Parts: sequence; C-alpha cells; structure tokens
Amino acid sequence: LLQIALGRGPEDEYSDNLHKLSKILSGSVGVLCTNQSASDVEEYFAKLAVEDFARAGAIAPRSVSLTKEQVETHPVSMVEQFRKLGLPVEVKNGRVSFIGGREEWEVCKEGKELSVEQCKILVH
Repeated sequence: LLQIALGRGPEDEYSDNLHKLSKILSGSVGVLCTNQSASDVEEYFAKLAVEDFARAGAIAPRSVSLTKEQVETHPVSMVEQFRKLGLPVEVKNGRVSFIGGREEWEVCKEGKELSVEQCKILVH
C-alpha cells in the first residue's frame, strides 16, 4: 500500500524520485519523515526501550523478591497455582502466606536465566 502511495514509477510518483524508495519497501516496514538530524533520530531509537513480560530463557535484568504483604493480596483460590509454580505458600487464617512465616521469597536473581515458572510468577 505504501508503494502505491509513493508511486511505483516516475509517471505516478507523489514527488520526484519517490518511486526509487517505493521499490525497496517490502514486508513490515515504515517510513520516518522528520526534520531532525540522522544522529538525533539514531540516538532517540538507541535509547528507546519498551518493557515487556519476562520470557523463559531470558536473563533477569534485576533481582526480584516477593514479600509477605504481596502474597497476602492474592485470593486463597490461587494457592494451588502458586504451589505448582514452586512458591512455598499455605493458607493461614483465610489468607495466603509463606510456609514457616517467611517474610519474603526470591523469585529470580540478577544475571541468571529465567525459568518458565519464574516468568509466570513475575506476571502475577
């Protein structure tokens, strides 16, 4: 569609020489038009980072621990799901808590590879 908008040849191009650009556009691409310098644009995109959910096999960028207070906010119905993921939890006085009165549990360590279970815990 972008090729058609820019023009496929000299006779139907929107502006001079745009048909040359349209020939190299294919697949999932876009065109950025700006009055900024190339170095400014490159610097902007170099700094641009979009946060995403953790994926199995990725390296943990930081250590993450769950506190007793964070676990208590979840409904009791999630206890079995947490246990399947390896969290040492139990139901105590109608609330989810760590087994043995632990105050926190380390989900992952910085620089270590994430497992499937760790990623699922991080989503919750």
